[in-house]
Amino acid sequence: MKKKLKLKKDAYLVFLILIIVLLSFMGILYAFIHFSFRDEVKSCLHIDYSNGSDIKIENMRPLTIEEGKLSNSFVFTVTNNCKEAKNYNIYLETAKDSGVKEENMMVSLNDLAVKSLSSFPVTTIFKEDSNSNHIIYTNSIAVGNSLTYELRLWLNEDVIVENSNNQMYLGKIYVDKIN
Repeated sequence: MKKKLKLKKDAYLVFLILIIVLLSFMGILYAFIHFSFRDEVKSCLHIDYSNGSDIKIENMRPLTIEEGKLSNSFVFTVTNNCKEAKNYNIYLETAKDSGVKEENMMVSLNDLAVKSLSSFPVTTIFKEDSNSNHIIYTNSIAVGNSLTYELRLWLNEDVIVENSNNQMYLGKIYVDKIN
């Protein structure tokens, strides 16, 4: 009787171990397939930054809109290498170390409407070393197409600056597809 009970326990234990191994294997396989496919879709939107994605503007001084539109730009190109058209957002992430208030920063993308940075929608997704993350533009791109953008940033002309050495903007521009 004890031998039959021990065989039942051993069979139950072997069955339980097989179920655990099978479920673990299925979980690992699912994660591998899911994340591999996701990375492939995300990477099919190629972003080429002419001067890198980091933005550092030192010794800023207030400019009129006309002067701001003539200021140095940050140029980047979005190319769709995906198998279908994609929607995407362009984000401007402000670093915590930035010395300029967002309401004083003016933004122009491809000479579209000029607005203060604080007027753009804020997303809750940003890094720990960031102050905020704004969606400055949403667009879609057809398969095989490329779109080039010029981002310009400057201080609002109404800002009173006592010491322009402290007026520095630190941020990062990036593009991400919309699911």
